[in-house]
Amino acid sequence: MKVGIIVSETGVFSTQAKDFQNGFNAAIEHLTDGTGEVDGHKIEVMVGDDTGDAAVGTAKAKEFLGQGATILAGTTDSAVAVAVAEQAVQNNAMFIGGTAGTTAFVGMDKKVFGTAGSSPAGQMIVPKILGDDLKGKTLVTVDQDYAFGQTMAKAYKAQLEPLGVKVVSYLLPVSTSDFTPTMLKVEKDAPDFITTTWAGKGYNQLLGSLDSQGLLDDATFFKPLLLKSDWAPVGEALGDSVDNSTFYLSYFAGATGNEADEALQAYSKANDHAIEYDDAVGWHAGAMVVRAIQEGGTDTEAMAEALQGHSFEGPAGEVIIRAEDNQVTVPQFTVRLVEKDGEWGVEILDEFTAKELEPPVVNALKQ
Repeated sequence: MKVGIIVSETGVFSTQAKDFQNGFNAAIEHLTDGTGEVDGHKIEVMVGDDTGDAAVGTAKAKEFLGQGATILAGTTDSAVAVAVAEQAVQNNAMFIGGTAGTTAFVGMDKKVFGTAGSSPAGQMIVPKILGDDLKGKTLVTVDQDYAFGQTMAKAYKAQLEPLGVKVVSYLLPVSTSDFTPTMLKVEKDAPDFITTTWAGKGYNQLLGSLDSQGLLDDATFFKPLLLKSDWAPVGEALGDSVDNSTFYLSYFAGATGNEADEALQAYSKANDHAIEYDDAVGWHAGAMVVRAIQEGGTDTEAMAEALQGHSFEGPAGEVIIRAEDNQVTVPQFTVRLVEKDGEWGVEILDEFTAKELEPPVVNALKQ
């Protein structure tokens, strides 16, 4: 059983690519008792670097499909992810997304699945962070102007405007490092809430600008928490505002202490790997590959059907795959960033199960 893993081994998302692969391999080892084999089918993994370029990712997908891959997985860049998923659909292969946050996978095709939990209806954890009395409030979001940032901006509007929230979105070039002009506009918006999904270059400058311009004095700041290496820079960039900020993430080492969590930690320690949230995303993909082969053999239609409506225990808790639209919903945690003895860590504020965070059906699969 050949599985083609396509990730950005080089480029902006190279760290996330390594985390996905580590989690994927950990799940395969644990769930096959170290054999890498499911019901007589040896899982042969081929890994390709898409370099963060959709054209390169498409070429890799074609290469792996030509070599007999029946499953394509991975992808850390949203634009690449969509292109690779389309190749899988055209070639009757199954696609299991990786750490890319695009919502395009949901309802795209019966054989296409995401693993990061993104939804066209928005992050269901957001209203839980914002509270109940939302009518007349304003949310400002500052995101990068590319596939992921664009979909997140649309998702916030789709989810929050029906609740009475005015959503103002600023989409900026990914190369932006001077945020002063945007901060002046944000100040005029007088937001009650501010958020961002910015990643990579300019990240700390954006957070520093929010704090230095005094925009977080009256507005509640919240955002997803990314790589552990970012925790200290984020905390330091926010300054005193960090105490009033809420962060959310889908996994960190030791989050649950369940069997999958402990197995992932043991595998990572044995392979000298520092765990990040994307390790759990990789685990989800690995667990889905094992399930698909167990129930569907080599028939991609049967493999896909085996995943629809299925749930399983991941490192952060139960993961749900909804049959109507292939929406994958994952547990999440709200946390506070805290500094102790010079080290930045997280303090859990609340835990939310996948069932609590399951979004409405927006893009149902065509029957």
